[in-house]
Amino acid sequence: MRPIHYKLDGKKPVPCDLTEMAKVFESDRGVAQTKIGDVTISTVFLCIDHQFGDGPPVLFETMIFGGQFDQYMQRYHTWEEAEAGHGYAVDFISCATDQEPKDQEPKKEEDIKCLGFGKSERSLDI
Repeated sequence: MRPIHYKLDGKKPVPCDLTEMAKVFESDRGVAQTKIGDVTISTVFLCIDHQFGDGPPVLFETMIFGGQFDQYMQRYHTWEEAEAGHGYAVDFISCATDQEPKDQEPKKEEDIKCLGFGKSERSLDI
């Protein structure tokens, strides 16, 4: 049977039993959190495999809270994918709102790509 409960060994998810997973679930599972104006982008380790069907376990999730993209969600297999997905969501919201994340150095004009989306787009479509 496929494992469903996971804990982190560093940044690598490893299968564990329900008791171990419960301890992890009650701890800090955050990968990243960014605030842009009234929008919060949060990426976390889920502890439970959300993969339905075949394929590697889906154990990380980015969500956007607030603003016009409230409740947007994307899930990932690895910590590295989650970090990249968080960065994508941060860049997207920065471009969509024309605001920089709090406590972050402003980006240079040439570094801002806005990911091909206009400010009127309603979906991230990734």
